[in-house]
Formats: sequence, structure tokens, C-alpha cells
Amino acid sequence: QMDIAFGNISDTLFNAINRKVDVKIVGGMSYTPKEAGILSPTPIFTRKALFDSGTVKSMADFKGRKIALNARGGIVEYQVSQSLRRIGLSIKDVDIETMPFPDMPIALAKGAVDGAIMPEPIATSARERGIGVVIDPNPAPGIVVTTVMFGKNLLANTEAPAANAVLRALRRAANELQSPEAIMSRENIAIWSKYTKLPAETVAKTKPYVFARDLALDVDNLMEQQKFLADGGRIPAQLPVERVIDSRFAIRMR
Repeated sequence: QMDIAFGNISDTLFNAINRKVDVKIVGGMSYTPKEAGILSPTPIFTRKALFDSGTVKSMADFKGRKIALNARGGIVEYQVSQSLRRIGLSIKDVDIETMPFPDMPIALAKGAVDGAIMPEPIATSARERGIGVVIDPNPAPGIVVTTVMFGKNLLANTEAPAANAVLRALRRAANELQSPEAIMSRENIAIWSKYTKLPAETVAKTKPYVFARDLALDVDNLMEQQKFLADGGRIPAQLPVERVIDSRFAIRMR
């Protein structure tokens, strides 16, 4: 019913492909910044009271505590797991609470959870309102966050000219967004403000994702995320690269 979609790497994607749903990844759309210290669009927060008291000063202090995710088996859980892995912990060492992103600031403010990973613009709002303090600014540096996916119509050999035309346009757009200044231009902020109903001054404070040149796909990271899902029992088995990616269209990141 759909020809093209932009989405995260998740258990739903791999399970759909495993059920023979005709969909494949054809490009990498957005990535987190590669530098660990740069504030990303999805930082991990703790409650301000816990930070001010010295109870939670780093990711290590979350052991046995509640961290809010929007869902299991997706990019957000993977990011938290990567942050914990760097200090010798795993996702099993924390108590995961699932809830919609808009509910997380309320849960933090009321003490229902000890930490949360929140996307923009919720992250900026939480910082400015003093609800949370960033503990890990960039939980998983350089990972592929969203991909470009084609459905059966654009994957058909007869539709190759149309498929390539779509990707040429998207790659041109990505290549025009190779700096934070280009991404957060006055024109782009106005567009986001219009369609998200958020004030332009709020949008301007948010932290952008990174767009790979030519929408190049980090295949190694994509397969690493699949392994994480398989190890956690979210998917029955790992699929080979050719089942997930259409090599006719995807440009592999070097």
C-alpha cells in the first residue's frame, strides 16, 4: 500500500522481512553525531533531584534503577544498551519502564522513573524546564537511526527508473544538509515550526541528527543492531544482508 517509508531499525522491520513482507532498506537517512561529547537529539536524562543530591552522577548509578523507554526492541533500547555497555553494564542491569515520549517529563518530575531517553524537542523542553539533567549526551555515537525503505512497487525491476529518481532527489537533499548550520537554517526552522506547531525559537534550540553524504548506509552498524535484537530474543534469527538491503540502490558507507 506504500512505496517508500523512513523508519528506525527495529524488531518489527526484521520480523516483517522474516515473514516475507517485500520491503528492503535502500539508504541511510539519519545518524547520531560521531563525537561522544556532542549533545545528540536523544540524550539520557536523570531526575534533577537525583543529580543535585549526588545519587546519580553517571550511567553507572542507574544500576537497579528505573529508566523510561518508549518501546522495547527498537533504536532507543539499543542506544541505552550501548551507553551501559561502555561501563560494563547491560540492559538487564536496569529496570526498564515503557511509556510514550510525551509522558516521560511528567514521570521524571513526579519521581516515577529515575532516568529517561527523550528525543527532540522533548529533550530541549526538559532541559529548559529543569525537569532533568543530561547524564549521557550521546549514548551511541555515529549509529544509523533512520533508513530509507522501499516497498514492493519500487523494488520491482520495471520501476527502477522511478526508484533511482527518488533516491537522486533524496541524496541531493542530504548533501545540502552537511552541517548543523545548513540543517538549522532559518527556512528549515520555519518549516518545522509550521508542521510541528512549535514556536520557531524552541525548534532553533533543538539538536539535529547528522545526514550521511549520498544517504550512505552503515551496513556494519545496521547488522550490529540486528544482532542486538537477536541476542535479546526480539527476533528469531539474524537475516543475511541481502534479505535486508537492496544492493541495487544502497550506497555502502566507507
